[in-house]
Amino acid sequence: MMLDNFAKNLIVPGFSEASTQTSQLVMQLKALAANPNEARLKDAQLSWQTAYSNYLKVSMYNFGPAEEKTIQKSLLEEVATFPVNIQRIANKTKTATPTFQDFERDSRGFLALDYLLFDEGALKNFQSNPNYANYSVKVAEDIATRIDEVNVAWATYQTEFVQNSG
Repeated sequence: MMLDNFAKNLIVPGFSEASTQTSQLVMQLKALAANPNEARLKDAQLSWQTAYSNYLKVSMYNFGPAEEKTIQKSLLEEVATFPVNIQRIANKTKTATPTFQDFERDSRGFLALDYLLFDEGALKNFQSNPNYANYSVKVAEDIATRIDEVNVAWATYQTEFVQNSG
């Protein structure tokens, strides 16, 4: 009964909302990358705050679909590593084709976007460096993909979770 309540009223709706908000963040960042201006930066910053707040509400459910799988770390480690490595982020914003197939988790995720969006020179960087904008969008897409995978997986994992008697 208690686990059913947690799943139906907290976890599943929480991951669903986090998924929705990270998708919105991707859209805002794409708009900012396409036409970088102060208003779009503010919209992207607000969208980041909303998406990150929604993620924090479900970050405690770092088990089941969100837990570590072989070499993929848990959702928490993949999208919320702290602290970030500013030098790595700077290096990655210089490349045209960023990759996330590495162990440099401190250069991606919500907190990397925090740095990219709220740094004092963020707007100038979006305006003058297409790779900076591209990297920001790719980081957001990676977050959205990972959260959406967990959200979708909870549809089937919910039964197992509720039936758990351990």
